[in-house]
Amino acid sequence: TIERNKRYGIEDGNPKHAHHLLTNCIEREPTARFERARASLALKEYPSAISDLMMFGEEVGHQEINQTHSGALLGQLLLQVGRSAESLSEVESLLTQDQHPSLRIVRSQILEASGHLQEAEQSTQTIIKEFPKSLPIIRQLARIRIKLGKRILAASTLEEGLKSCCTPGSCSSQPMDIGSVRMLAQIYL
Repeated sequence: TIERNKRYGIEDGNPKHAHHLLTNCIEREPTARFERARASLALKEYPSAISDLMMFGEEVGHQEINQTHSGALLGQLLLQVGRSAESLSEVESLLTQDQHPSLRIVRSQILEASGHLQEAEQSTQTIIKEFPKSLPIIRQLARIRIKLGKRILAASTLEEGLKSCCTPGSCSSQPMDIGSVRMLAQIYL
């Protein structure tokens, strides 16, 4: 039955079935809450996903699973449903024990969304020093700077990011980032 059930999982486009199967497991295996939260996300049932991630954190402890940090995901979801103060509190609490990059990035996003733009800018600048070629983080910093009225600095940030990330023939060449180009064009206009 395990082989049969593999075909009816989150990745196979049947999150409802996966959610049902995982519900039967969470009492014996608390780690199943993380996967059930993923199934809830696929079903756009955000309150259920938040609940499972909170319980996962209490029972197992937030951690990185398959390149997703459960605490960062919880912070993003809380922010998405309009619970920004709770989101910031949760992420900052986790950061006292774990300086995972995803937690720091989500904290910066929460600060931006909450209107704490100076702090968001400083936080994002620190993250960029660690990940200088990450275009999503570069776009985030540029977006914050636009909100702060620093359009020239935002344009410069994007130009440098695109130059260092998209130089053909370089070992770190990445495809052109349309989001960054679009943002830069809007600044120019």
